[in-house]
Amino acid sequence: DFRNHLIDGDTKSEYLAFEAFNISAEHLFWDDNIGIELAYDNQSSFAENRRLLSGGRSEALQIDPTEILPDGSVNPNLGRPLVSFANGSWNKTDSDSDVFRTTAFLNLNFSDWMDNDGWLSKIVGNHTLTGLYEDREESNFVRSGPQYIWGKDYADFGFRQDIGGYTNASLPRVTGHRNFGGVVYLGDSLYGAQTPAGANLLGSIPNLEIEDSYTVTVHNYNTDSWENRSFSIEREPTNNARKDRLERESEALIFNSRFLDNHIVATYGWRKDTINSFAETAPISDTRYSLLADPDFQVLDTSSGDEFSDTTFSWGVVGHSPTSWLENLPFDSFSIHYASAENRVASGRIRHDLFGRDLPSPLGETEEYGFTVSFLENRLSIRANWYETVQAYRTETDLQALNGLIPFILNRVGENAREVIDENFYDQDDIEDLANYPAQPQEIIDAWNIRDDGTNTGVVVWTAPDNLVTTSDGVSKGFELEMVGNLTRNWTLALNATQQKVSRSNTAPEYYEYLYGQYNQAMLWSQEQYGKYPSALGNSFNIGERIELIYESPFNLARLQDGSGSVDQIREWRL
Repeated sequence: DFRNHLIDGDTKSEYLAFEAFNISAEHLFWDDNIGIELAYDNQSSFAENRRLLSGGRSEALQIDPTEILPDGSVNPNLGRPLVSFANGSWNKTDSDSDVFRTTAFLNLNFSDWMDNDGWLSKIVGNHTLTGLYEDREESNFVRSGPQYIWGKDYADFGFRQDIGGYTNASLPRVTGHRNFGGVVYLGDSLYGAQTPAGANLLGSIPNLEIEDSYTVTVHNYNTDSWENRSFSIEREPTNNARKDRLERESEALIFNSRFLDNHIVATYGWRKDTINSFAETAPISDTRYSLLADPDFQVLDTSSGDEFSDTTFSWGVVGHSPTSWLENLPFDSFSIHYASAENRVASGRIRHDLFGRDLPSPLGETEEYGFTVSFLENRLSIRANWYETVQAYRTETDLQALNGLIPFILNRVGENAREVIDENFYDQDDIEDLANYPAQPQEIIDAWNIRDDGTNTGVVVWTAPDNLVTTSDGVSKGFELEMVGNLTRNWTLALNATQQKVSRSNTAPEYYEYLYGQYNQAMLWSQEQYGKYPSALGNSFNIGERIELIYESPFNLARLQDGSGSVDQIREWRL
């Protein structure tokens, strides 16, 4: 019962606290033909979650298969069911928002001032003007990390005097070789059992009391001997943090006009959004700690950031035929419509591509036209609509895995691959060449802030561009037919039929540039070059095979589908 009863028990928790304040005032003037509303909204929240069984196979129910322990003794827990944990995780988020909004309207009903039945009144028409001004500020401060890791004394123990460095370059860091974990047994041994019947497993694990230190058997590289040593446990280090701020100023006008006794209705809309977006990831020390001790990091910058401004315009018109035109026709009413609309998503942080370049907000343009007709004393109506929608710079969620390509490469080449080089899983004579992998293009080095990790071993660390996304463009063309019939006073029958063709184009152009275009990085991953080397310790897949499977194949398939129909949908017709 994963909804009401988790195996995590009390080791998993969520917490949310929030405050909200809002106030508004409105007033009407000129016989209610002018109105204005002023509104202010302030919200703040703090969210926190913790989970011990996070990542990997932590939630998986396993059986202990170990017969002999590393010290040579017999394992007394052979066959016992268990779950395991490594580090655990925690996350905290502070969010604040302030919104000030002014909305006003003006009715210009010329029929109230002129002869309502006169032609001049009908031609001039009646109009409503609505205006909006909104000033919005949002900010977030997020930090996270493991719940438990081995302390600094554990890392210091791994310093080798003979080489003047650590047994592994990642040992001083918060994660990696300082992972702290364990197993939780859920019941008695099932060794020799034919079925799990009668296992009587714990429904959830108890709350674990992690001590301040533990004694473990470790190998001392300086004395080349095994020792029982006690090491401290560090609690809740912060190894990731970021802050962001969004300032958005929005202005909008909507003008609605009604002419010729409402037989012609037109709507015009204009909107301008100006966004200033600021985001920063906490600087990482040599040991992979976020430098949160610096109070200035928690202060959100109000002077700098990525600024973006855009204007959209939309309009539409509907024409209703006069009743007198339909006296000798078999239907009761007839209308035609046409609309052209622009829409830009103007919320959220500025997005960036692989090279750290700012991406415009997603833009949509729609053109539609059609008619509506009714029969049988307006008891049956039919609406037909043809449309075409173009979406530019939309986030391509199907290819988000591509954003892991740069970290995948950096983790498997150069001195970051030293363990793989030393293991030499394939017994390759030239395995040391992997340490001499060419540097990334300068644009990538700058965008990802690729740098030495401070250990003077050649190992590099990096920080991905903020809000990294992959984009594509899309075109949707279709036809929609809707029929509504009022069979009786209590029964209404509706039918909707839609034909739609969707195509995608311009998929992930920056990755094509990186893989096959100007930078041609894919050439380095051939089996004649660096693609032939192992992709991980004891891994039967080499680098080239893994890149082709995880990154190149999905990317090339998506590019081949550019321009073809029905990429993003299941079927062309829907009822």
